[in-house]
Amino acid sequence: MAESWNHYDITAMLQTAINQKITTARNKPDQPQRQTQPQKVNTTKRESPLTISLPQGELQRVTSRKHTLRGKITNHNLQTKLLIDGEKIALSSNGNFSKKLTFPIGITEVMIVATDSRGNEIEKLVTIHRKVTNLQKNKKQITLSPPEEQIKHDPNALAIIIGVDEYELASNAPWSNSDAALFYDYANTVLGVDYERIKLLRGEEAKGRDIWKSFGQWVPALSEPNQSNIYVFFAGHGLASEDGTDAYIVPWDGDPELLERTAILRKDLIDGLQRLAPKSVTLFMDTCYSGTGKGGKSTLVADARALRMIRDRDYRELPENFTLFSASANNEIASSHPTQKHGLFSYWMMRGLGGDADSNNDQKITAGELHGFISKNVQKDAVSIGRQQHPQLVGDSERVIAAW
Repeated sequence: MAESWNHYDITAMLQTAINQKITTARNKPDQPQRQTQPQKVNTTKRESPLTISLPQGELQRVTSRKHTLRGKITNHNLQTKLLIDGEKIALSSNGNFSKKLTFPIGITEVMIVATDSRGNEIEKLVTIHRKVTNLQKNKKQITLSPPEEQIKHDPNALAIIIGVDEYELASNAPWSNSDAALFYDYANTVLGVDYERIKLLRGEEAKGRDIWKSFGQWVPALSEPNQSNIYVFFAGHGLASEDGTDAYIVPWDGDPELLERTAILRKDLIDGLQRLAPKSVTLFMDTCYSGTGKGGKSTLVADARALRMIRDRDYRELPENFTLFSASANNEIASSHPTQKHGLFSYWMMRGLGGDADSNNDQKITAGELHGFISKNVQKDAVSIGRQQHPQLVGDSERVIAAW
């Protein structure tokens, strides 16, 4: 009799077969098993978040021996270390640092290194350039400023003021126009000349004919014999004749190559003033006669291979009541001030007239006091720019130029 199978037996057999199949599939050697791959760990050091900022830059120019190096570290923490040339430097809570160092003349390199707690490091090389100190730059310079009010009034005085810095046919004479404009106020406040008795000629206004008219017509009309103090200021080019006999001032339209025909002979001006029989004449001449342009950057004539010099006997022949202040010796250049926008002579002359030349504090300035003040300071400034300049005085050194 055939075996009989009930429903439950068949179900159990099927379940057993399925379980065996699953087990066999799991145990097959050629069946790859899926595995979870571990995450890859990045062991590379992070790029440094530190930065070094220097408000004075990576190239710092100094003139003194002591210099404070300042800067700031950003993205720092309490463990950040700072070294300047190997020396540990303290950081403030906001990352600022400073270190006073001593530097010799020349170029010195300073290494700044910052390291944070993670080992990140940043370097910065700073170059310090210490220049040789210019003594003149260390000396406090004062901007010229005439007294606010007139400290003296001289009703019979008159002044001719001439300044030419851009010539029609010659090289420039730097700052001559501005020097003349400034002396206009000094003539009023210090020398006591009323503004309506001051003739100011600048630039193109200082043509040859304008200068001759001023001396030949305007001055005689206002001058009173034995009463008038006459002041003449000239800033611009001068030139001596080839033989050194004559000294000329060059007007705006003067041609140095045609000196005798287009320039103004200084002796002619002096002779014309002398004929007026004034009480006194004072000349302030910020010019030179050497053939080198005022400022020393060019020659006035194409064939000027050597300096032109005024003969000493001609240079010093002045009437008794005349006083001449000139910017330089007859074989020197009249320079510009190294820091102020003025002629070197004009700057110190006006400083002196403003009161600085009153060496004994007696509220008056003699010609000798003014010349001594001008000469001392002009020579110092000229040396600082590599030149020699010796202002000259011709006349009575005891004569009082200004008083208050």
